[in-house]
Amino acid sequence: MRVQIRANVRGLLVVAFVLGSMLVILALMLSQPLDALATPTPVCIEEIEVISAVFLAFVAVMQPAEDALERSGSPLSRLLRMKVEVPRPIRAVALITFVGGSFAFAFWATADVLGGYNGYSYSFFVHPVLLMIYNDTVSLVPYLNARDKGTQASFYFGLAMLGLATFTLNRGVGKAILDTITLFAAPCLVVFELALWNYAPEDMTWHVTDYLWMGGLADNGVRPLDSGGPYLFSNWLVLCVALFLVASRIPWMSLPSRIIWRRRGTELQGDGLEGPAGRNSSAHGAFEPTTLRYLWPE
Repeated sequence: MRVQIRANVRGLLVVAFVLGSMLVILALMLSQPLDALATPTPVCIEEIEVISAVFLAFVAVMQPAEDALERSGSPLSRLLRMKVEVPRPIRAVALITFVGGSFAFAFWATADVLGGYNGYSYSFFVHPVLLMIYNDTVSLVPYLNARDKGTQASFYFGLAMLGLATFTLNRGVGKAILDTITLFAAPCLVVFELALWNYAPEDMTWHVTDYLWMGGLADNGVRPLDSGGPYLFSNWLVLCVALFLVASRIPWMSLPSRIIWRRRGTELQGDGLEGPAGRNSSAHGAFEPTTLRYLWPE
């Protein structure tokens, strides 16, 4: 019962987050009109179209794919279903890693957004508290403090994801990875990208970070030096992918696929592909009728 309540609350939070994000996007479209430099490039538009098509295809086969994965006996499937009882000391380290990595990533994300078009130095100058936090925490980390800001933020973000996934391995390897990506990483990226859209809309067409400059120019974070083509990994693309990842966790997202494939099973039954005593055979792709259990999965 407690598990079901947690699943229901989580589902409601996901729906609220997606709806809230869409409302913010509509507000930004009205308050931050996109000029020529901020408008998604043709390459970015094509990427978003492909990602949207992949997402729709995923929705169409979501439930049958989950059912097939649950029935599969392959080594990968067994690994994803495996629940790992991590010792408490390691879980404690994982939790500290998650908190520390999240803090450092949030720091650099905030500094990046508040800097707008003027960069991190401007953020530190206008907001001295950021400089104080930097001097007392992030700048003290050896080796990393000499890397560019985007590399540091990416490393800390990955560290936070690793810590969270390790901490939740007792729920299952696959579930830990899925929850970390869709319920932590993706929402964080959506919030960051929407904030960036508000403070520096022109940077939405820029590369996500310096080492993802493919398609354009390796400008080391200096926008005036850009003279290449459109970047393949733009902030628009990250916003789209992250929002789709969160939307994939909407509780009733599997309902369309169940309707589609149940109808397919009915058609097969009509063609004479029936099991004993006229019952549909699961071997022929038929599925049980949709119930509320699939609207609010555990």
